[in-house]
Amino acid sequence: MTIAIILILIANCEYEDSELDTWEPDGAITATDEIGTILSIDENDWGYNGQYEVGDTISIAMPGDGSIPTKYEVLPPYPNPVQIDTINFFYKLPIASQAYLYVFNIEGDTTVFLDNHLSAGIHHLKPDLSSLSDGFYHCVLDFKEIIIEGDILIETTTN
Repeated sequence: MTIAIILILIANCEYEDSELDTWEPDGAITATDEIGTILSIDENDWGYNGQYEVGDTISIAMPGDGSIPTKYEVLPPYPNPVQIDTINFFYKLPIASQAYLYVFNIEGDTTVFLDNHLSAGIHHLKPDLSSLSDGFYHCVLDFKEIIIEGDILIETTTN
């Protein structure tokens, strides 16, 4: 029953990527600690364009004048690797958008953590990842107008 519901949600969404069936983690992530300090950067993640460096702390604030962001931006989620059940995603939307967060495992199984219409502005998403097992996951934030992707690593078990 749950699988059918997830498939229906995905069928109603416009995101399509045939490469997801063959996605393989490359072992690289933009690593962040529990307070959002960037420990390493994977330049292929989260629409990276040089806007942050190793040692920076992820922070996102509304402009002091109350203006709306002028471009889409997704900051690296933290903590990553995830050693707890939640992760923080911060993103900016310049216009109201339908937003989806898809999380794919290596087998191509998909979980949808967000399916909402959001206003223009700054948003914080803290999905509960407790239903996911340890391993690499490919995340897709789909705002219809733009798609931003990146990888996370869940490692909740201790050796």
